[in-house]
Amino acid sequence: MTTQKDKIRARLKKSYYSDLMVLAASQTNIQENYMEVITNISVQFSDILRKNGFIKKLQYDPKNFWNFKGKKTIYNIDGGQATVQIPTSAPFGLRVVNYKVRPGDFSSKREDLITEPHVVTDLFDQSDQDTALFDNTVEDEDGLSDDLKKMQDGTRILFEAASALRTLMGKLDWPKEGKTKPKKGDIIFLHGPLVNPASSYELTGFKSNKRYPPYSKATYELLLPHRPKAVLGVHKDKDPKKIYRKFIPVYLEIIKKLKESEIPVYGCVERASAKPCGPFTYQVLMSLLKKKLLKQKDVFGTPRDKNNPGIIKIFNNFNVSDSSFFDYILDEGEYIDPMPLPKQDESKWPDITWKWEDWGMDFPDPFATYLKISEHKKPIRIECLNKNESYKDDLNMVFHSSRLLKNYSFPVGLDIVDKLAKTPGWMRKNVRTNAIMVTMRKAMESG
Repeated sequence: MTTQKDKIRARLKKSYYSDLMVLAASQTNIQENYMEVITNISVQFSDILRKNGFIKKLQYDPKNFWNFKGKKTIYNIDGGQATVQIPTSAPFGLRVVNYKVRPGDFSSKREDLITEPHVVTDLFDQSDQDTALFDNTVEDEDGLSDDLKKMQDGTRILFEAASALRTLMGKLDWPKEGKTKPKKGDIIFLHGPLVNPASSYELTGFKSNKRYPPYSKATYELLLPHRPKAVLGVHKDKDPKKIYRKFIPVYLEIIKKLKESEIPVYGCVERASAKPCGPFTYQVLMSLLKKKLLKQKDVFGTPRDKNNPGIIKIFNNFNVSDSSFFDYILDEGEYIDPMPLPKQDESKWPDITWKWEDWGMDFPDPFATYLKISEHKKPIRIECLNKNESYKDDLNMVFHSSRLLKNYSFPVGLDIVDKLAKTPGWMRKNVRTNAIMVTMRKAMESG
């Protein structure tokens, strides 16, 4: 009989852990006991988590699972972006794709698709800014300043979350069915985290030395279609102040409104951060400490004792990330009992503009878990704002829909919108070439 220790040792030999082997080989002080240390810690944690109910199990049963007969609608949302560098400008392309499907429905209305393209720079209020606002002053290897990249990423995040909100409120006009609202039993999936660290996208222009404008009034109304019945009072006025058309207040409003929904919204993260001893692992350690299943010295080590560096330091030394760690200890169909995952970091919060007590602390923490789809891929992280009674059934949808494509191990609906939302490189190159030709022709004609 194969033991958990045998499984873990086999997983450590997977091809995508070769980077860890290189790390071990490059550090003579850890190369000799690398496999032994990681195996022993993983076995220990697997035993603790299983005995204390932290690990849950889903059964793969496609014949009985896919029996919805068109009565359940799955919404899949993703955003893509493209930067086309042409002389004197930095146009950002943004496309949000929303794809819905009813499993078991064989009518012409089984599937429907909405694609919303935008030019990011047109979404901002530039009425009190000069025309050189989006010119590059400090560039990196991609030709864009760091602040402009944050503007692009932050806007994409807002529009993805707002697409989920507009879906919930029945504001989207679907080509085949018009405006329809999700019903009980339906699910909305977002490609990527459901809640992001907001401070990362609050633009101050430190690097580019520019003063960034708020979103335009039209963009503001598009992102918050439920005004003036907003959760936050600052958004209820007929004409709110421009300062509240910034990323943090708009994003907080969308997240809090999503949390009120009875229809579950899930963020599925395909490629989690490679940070050693990641945030979810840390939360698991803190939970085990709180329940007295681990001791303080087990987690943080003993000062001046080289024989007991502590689990956190070992994970950092061996570069063990969240997805790697839970790949070691989880079997197919297993997931960690969801727990709150703090996303906002007080030490990085822009407290000068947005007080931590009023804004940062107000962001809800999502419930997160890691679900292992297959032995061939690392587990994926799944986030939600509420742990509803349908939680296990919803995870089952993630599990079964992730096995429809061979060796992919991610919900197939999100794979579809991911491909539709991205702008291929050949298209960006052609747009840039044609734009330069048009600019030069106009310059010659004007003299």
